[in-house]
Amino acid sequence: MISAFNQSLQDLEKAFMLNSKEVFKATGKLKNNFDEVSVFIGKNNSLDQNELNTATKLLEKLSIQNDYKLALLKDFPEYLSHKK
Repeated sequence: MISAFNQSLQDLEKAFMLNSKEVFKATGKLKNNFDEVSVFIGKNNSLDQNELNTATKLLEKLSIQNDYKLALLKDFPEYLSHKK
């Protein structure tokens, strides 16, 4: 169950290197897998701790990358104004 979620996270990471269309597609796939995991957990099923740790590490990595990219986008207009 978590392995599909982990794969979705990895696909999203790869999509960040491509284009916004691929990111949108990968985000939709991730949401679907997240919903499936939520239902699975809701039925009082247990999760493999190793898979859960892998998912957590991937989420942290993507979060850091996302924060960095947002900061770059935020600072980019300032960079251009100083360049002129």
